[in-house]
Amino acid sequence: MDLILLRHGEAEDAADPADDAERRLTDDGRKKLTGSLPQLRLLLDDKKRLVIWTSPLVRARQTAEILRDCLAAQGLRVPKVLPEHEFIASGDWNGFILAAKTLDPASSLVLVGHEPYWGTWSQRLCSCLLPFKKGAAACFDFDPYSWDPLGNGQPIWKGQGQLQWFVQPRILRKMRP
Repeated sequence: MDLILLRHGEAEDAADPADDAERRLTDDGRKKLTGSLPQLRLLLDDKKRLVIWTSPLVRARQTAEILRDCLAAQGLRVPKVLPEHEFIASGDWNGFILAAKTLDPASSLVLVGHEPYWGTWSQRLCSCLLPFKKGAAACFDFDPYSWDPLGNGQPIWKGQGQLQWFVQPRILRKMRP
């Protein structure tokens, strides 16, 4: 399975930490994503079914919708429904593993979420802490069945993820077919 971690775009500042979940993308954040996310099409495997899951936080949801719309405009078959998963917002690795095991292994799974979790997850996957700027994406060759949750909820690593690519948004905007 291809596992793609995509960090949400630039969001409003939080006036009140209690309102963090409601922070929306800024106009500039939307513009930058609209300029960079279409180029992700160049990096996706056409033979794999595309699945997009998002954090329920507004800025991630908006980023996932922009991604879906950009890819659909290029003729790629994209999911109409973008399931929201709390484990993405909270960085719950074991929750993710259990959900990933329900997918076809020949999928490309895009998770739209947040730092610091994407850095931590990249380190867990390939032993490298990747610096995810807003709008950055990384793809890993990933097998959810190589993780075996124990009774205490800690996974046992039986394999290693393989980093396929990592791009910051500035580089995405410069990519051309």
